[in-house]
Amino acid sequence: MAIGGLFDSQVRIWRPTETRGAYRAPDDDYDPVTTPTRPNACMEYPGGTLVNEGAGEKDISRRRWYLDRSCDVRERDVLEVIAGPRVGSRWRVDGEPDKPSGGPRNSGAFHHWEAWTVPWKGRLPLDTES
Repeated sequence: MAIGGLFDSQVRIWRPTETRGAYRAPDDDYDPVTTPTRPNACMEYPGGTLVNEGAGEKDISRRRWYLDRSCDVRERDVLEVIAGPRVGSRWRVDGEPDKPSGGPRNSGAFHHWEAWTVPWKGRLPLDTES
């Protein structure tokens, strides 16, 4: 089975862009990179790690996402799950994504992206004010 048959989620990719605010302080903003029309990702389900930060527990686990090779994913990007088992969750890419080889050795071809991520709770431009 090709890896595309394992994809069970649609992930929109957001890329951070830094601008300077009124007091020259950096303001992080995000631009959409990919909005999928079909499943383009799946997540490996390793065990999790919860820590108590005093005001409650926080998930600090790293999770590996497998993404279609057509995705343009980079370090610090945010993966927003818009369909699939983890719909509504957001993950920040933690480190440079890997391109496992899918062709003959040294052919330059690759099969899919692998990206380690951490849970992310920030705001994106499409979020409504509440």
